[in-house]
Amino acid sequence: MRAAPILLGLGTYNGLSIPARPASSQIASRTANAASWRVYVLWAGANHPGGAFQGGTILAAMWLLALMAGLTDTPAISSRRLRLVLVAGPSVFLAVGLGGLCFGAAFLAYPAAYAKPLIVGIEIAMTLTIAATLGLLLVGAPERSAE
Repeated sequence: MRAAPILLGLGTYNGLSIPARPASSQIASRTANAASWRVYVLWAGANHPGGAFQGGTILAAMWLLALMAGLTDTPAISSRRLRLVLVAGPSVFLAVGLGGLCFGAAFLAYPAAYAKPLIVGIEIAMTLTIAATLGLLLVGAPERSAE
């Protein structure tokens, strides 16, 4: 625990001057740590409560930290990539559900051997959609140019 101030770059420790890390490296280290938690939450969510929404909120928080640090810009609302991410989660969920309806007995009914990969696929797509949605909600409406 004595090394924590040195690792965090908090200024001085026992009379030693410790240079603070640049903001971009602090953000990068925190987002790398949050990314590992997001992956764990996503994977655990395939078997237990949680997963897509919790992973999406962590991913949105990472994106917002990068925005606040000035490391990235907000995406254009007209971007095809952004629109694809926004519809990917519900689209994958409906595709898997309707596939179960076509090939199985009911909506989301699929063989046990395919359960984990399909659930993880749904969770990944929903995580991206939820992260984009939450990030855009917090960023706010796009600014319009005065014409």
